[in-house]
Amino acid sequence: MTNSKYPLEMYHPNFAPAQSMRMERVEGRNYEVPVGKAVPAKFPPIVVRNSNEEEYSRAIGYLAKGEARKISTRSLYPIVLSKKYPEAKVKNKQGEDYFLSLGYTYKIPRKYTLKKPWLGGKDLIEVAIGEQAKNLLLKHGFTVIEDEMEYQEYPLTMIKEDLHKVANDEDEEKELLKLGYSRPGKADEDAYEKHSIGVDIDYVPQEDPEPTSNFKEYPKYIGTKLVHSEKEEQAYLKSLEVPKIQEVQEKEETNSQTRKRA
Repeated sequence: MTNSKYPLEMYHPNFAPAQSMRMERVEGRNYEVPVGKAVPAKFPPIVVRNSNEEEYSRAIGYLAKGEARKISTRSLYPIVLSKKYPEAKVKNKQGEDYFLSLGYTYKIPRKYTLKKPWLGGKDLIEVAIGEQAKNLLLKHGFTVIEDEMEYQEYPLTMIKEDLHKVANDEDEEKELLKLGYSRPGKADEDAYEKHSIGVDIDYVPQEDPEPTSNFKEYPKYIGTKLVHSEKEEQAYLKSLEVPKIQEVQEKEETNSQTRKRA
């Protein structure tokens, strides 16, 4: 039975129409040239045809035509929550069939060879990778003639794709959390307050790291002078010191007495 809800027209609150280049007349010429840059439409209206397309569109912010956007006290919603399924290790055919019935598929895509009667009595051969491709060919009259997985031994690893739902407010999020959904990443209840005051409450200044044991101070430059040890450095620095006033006066008196004797 067809769901009368679809096709469903949807819009995005952040829709922006496309912008074309403007035309300007060239001075001294009798024609116009395009100026600027054309910009495509942002989040244009769309039409969805099933529930999967609707869920995906709502996950990126689309709403049904005529549906008002729900306003939250904080700009947190809508938020996408995910439900993850663990990998399954199956040891026999019974376990394999059981997990297939739950919507699991093979971690390593299964390879099928299919055939279909064709013109001139010849068979049309197709190779399908994965269950979805195989089922599509089966709907078009193909039959499986070879299954690569039949030659593989157990155990097999089976996986199931994550489910995604959109919570538009706190109540919807609580209901999804009860069903096993969770937020992506690590939850931080104080994140909003930290952002509001512009300070990371958990920030701890890091001290400068200590020099490593293989750190070598020498040789190094003191100005334009290359020194190879602490002793050489101290000697060079001492040679740069300005003589004390008393030493300068004593030197001048000695020079004066020497000149008088001469």
